[in-house]
Amino acid sequence: MTYVTTDLNTVFGIYATEDLVEKGVKALFQEGHLRSSNIFVLLPKNEATREFARRNQTQIPAGVDEAPTAELPLDGRGGFLDMGHDPRQGALPAALRHMGVPADWCDYRVVEGKALVSVKCDSWDEFFRAIGILFFTSASDVSWALSPANYRKAGM
Repeated sequence: MTYVTTDLNTVFGIYATEDLVEKGVKALFQEGHLRSSNIFVLLPKNEATREFARRNQTQIPAGVDEAPTAELPLDGRGGFLDMGHDPRQGALPAALRHMGVPADWCDYRVVEGKALVSVKCDSWDEFFRAIGILFFTSASDVSWALSPANYRKAGM
């Protein structure tokens, strides 16, 4: 299914392990010739996401590094854990928006232990290259979102 986003064309997929994510990101840099500023990785724990981004020179998704959600679990936490406050939303919605991933596509697989990789593509060449690399490096459920202008051009 093709999604529409307000951002650049984006390719995204789920990896089962952090080792597979490392291989996928290396391939995106080497084979895809993509810029590190266009590659995002979201792991189940915010600190793990920050460490991965610093180690592999990828972008840190919004809400995971700074802001009040940076220290909360991705999916937030219940108000009963912090009696003085209502339930708080975690960083997941902001991170997905920043990564160009539709919220309805991500059904909490990252929260449940998987890793999400998102690639924002400046050209059609990068777009198709990123799709192939994610498939080739064992990403599952590879999908994409097109900008509204490109969605219309593609005749969707």
